[in-house]
Amino acid sequence: MILQFLSSFYTKYLPKWMAEHHRLIDYHVQRWSEEKWSMGAWSQLLQGGTPEHRRTLGSMINKRLVLAGEACSVSHPAMVHGAAASGRLAARRIHQATTQQAEAAAMSKKWSELSVPKHTREKYECSDCDDDNDDDRANDGEANLYECTLCNKTYYSATDLDEHNTLYRALHKSQQKFREKVEGDDYDNDDDDDDDNYDSASDDSSSSHAKDEERSLGGDDEDEDQDGGISEGEITERIHKIKIHHRRPGNRTIIVGCGAAGIFAARELHKLEGDNTDIVILEARDRLGGRVHTIDLSYSGESSEESKTPINVDTGATWLQQYSENPLVDLCKSFELTMVPTDFCSAKCMAVDGISFSNKQAERMLDRIVAQLERYANEFIEGQDSNVLDALYDWIHTSLKSESEKKLACLLVAGDILSDSGVPLSQLSCKYGLSEPGSSHDDHYIKEGYSSLLHRLATGLRIRHNCPVRAVDWSNEHLIRLTVDDGSVLIADRCIVTVPVSIIQSRALKFIPELPSKHKEALSKIKQGYCNKVILRFKERWWPRCEGGILRWYDWTRFNGDDNDHANAGADDDDNDVYVEGKDDIFHRRKEKVLFNSKHFPHVLDWVEWVDMTDGLGCPILMCLLSGEEAYDRLMKGRSDEEVALDALRAIEKWASLSRIQEVGLGAT
Repeated sequence: MILQFLSSFYTKYLPKWMAEHHRLIDYHVQRWSEEKWSMGAWSQLLQGGTPEHRRTLGSMINKRLVLAGEACSVSHPAMVHGAAASGRLAARRIHQATTQQAEAAAMSKKWSELSVPKHTREKYECSDCDDDNDDDRANDGEANLYECTLCNKTYYSATDLDEHNTLYRALHKSQQKFREKVEGDDYDNDDDDDDDNYDSASDDSSSSHAKDEERSLGGDDEDEDQDGGISEGEITERIHKIKIHHRRPGNRTIIVGCGAAGIFAARELHKLEGDNTDIVILEARDRLGGRVHTIDLSYSGESSEESKTPINVDTGATWLQQYSENPLVDLCKSFELTMVPTDFCSAKCMAVDGISFSNKQAERMLDRIVAQLERYANEFIEGQDSNVLDALYDWIHTSLKSESEKKLACLLVAGDILSDSGVPLSQLSCKYGLSEPGSSHDDHYIKEGYSSLLHRLATGLRIRHNCPVRAVDWSNEHLIRLTVDDGSVLIADRCIVTVPVSIIQSRALKFIPELPSKHKEALSKIKQGYCNKVILRFKERWWPRCEGGILRWYDWTRFNGDDNDHANAGADDDDNDVYVEGKDDIFHRRKEKVLFNSKHFPHVLDWVEWVDMTDGLGCPILMCLLSGEEAYDRLMKGRSDEEVALDALRAIEKWASLSRIQEVGLGAT
């Protein structure tokens, strides 16, 4: 009786209840794939790409130009704190290069005034013979005094004079090494790709070099010169002064892009150089943050006081990933921002056929998938790579024996792996596509929104909005010319470019001349993945709760195989996923039974990953992450925001209904 009543409720009353209680109050559709200043979400390594390509991309282009951003981060790629660390590293590198250039110029000027001392001793006449000698170390006879012809210092033995000359030869040698160093092209001496201490002290490379140089001189000789000559102490003192006064006033730096990388680069330069620099950030949008963008979904139509409280939702980057080691966490705490945990490893999963699987099952299968990728990658010699699709295709169909295993593997690949990458599996690196760090069980999001953090960090910085840069001309070794959208040209001594790699690859931002070959090679191995968002706000929470806040919906019936005409499909038809009989289900679809066909691997799924933000934001809100180019083409491209939002709503309603049915024991388990 109970089962009959529940069945009657779900088939007769559920649709009416859904129409009344599932009403959307507000929604937002964020199309990062179409946004002209991003053209995607985060970067991924393509087949043949390695973390070294990321490091190369962030290396100095010349003495005045460098790239930065999450794509340049080796330790934290595709994350906000990776972009921040890359910006700081770029600032330190360009500061070091500028410092060395200034030191070289100052040293050259001072050295031209001092000349290179060439201390020699004059010949003397031995008292025991009439022969001229240039060395009397073995002579016990009485000799003339040994005198330096340059500084007029007088010594009583050849040994003393040799020590005097050795000192100056050491000085000359150290200066020669210093010149060779500063005239070289390698300014990437800082091998620490991602310095996570965002409040660390400034770079001490200049002072350490001065100390090394002083050690090579053998210390300061305080003896004054005679007859107007130049003493060792005076030369050392002058060199020390050169080290202190190496920065020139008015040194202008332009940073292209006001996302996390640009903001942290500017902050780091101010920390290193204080007021002795001129820094301006050029931002193409009318806001800061880049791919960090928080909106307010508070409903203006409500009359209550609660509706006036901002409901901040991140339409772009959302999580403080790697929470326990993320340095942005301390900054959030210092600003008293609220951080809400989510757990991607404790998702509530449901498939369209009414069958769910546990997170332990998913974790075990994902471990097997990663192990297969590692085995497949190890079959290639050093320097070679494959893609995820090739590595998994045969393995799924030959190594996995049961249909349930094949189904689980296919769903995880098409859902979880694609959601993390946003890049077609046929392009994603087999070696490194899944080995780079990503989401984890301790990720948090900021209740006030990610933008609230960046706005606080950008306080005091000079930012010019609505100023897109179209070209960066670095052909002149002494300056950088930047052409902005209105055709005007800005001149800078230094430039840090922090735009997404997709902007450079599409040539929306041009470099004159083109980037060095090593940077172009690195760009060819990195791609901006697709991840768009649909955010739905409701009057009340009507869907099942999940402790970790992550909901996953696996619906393969819309886009895999030919499901346009299944009326005559039979159980022996291997090309179909859906079998139809003349009986309505609770969604009024004439499809009684849904089957899975592993031959369609890789599958295209329908609205897979959802985040329940109700508890954290204090308002019933669901966020869907739509990853991958195929999903975007089928679900978003050419459709209005309203159509996209309603389609997403229908998908989560299916997930919720099947979850409820399973909870009361009506569905398969």
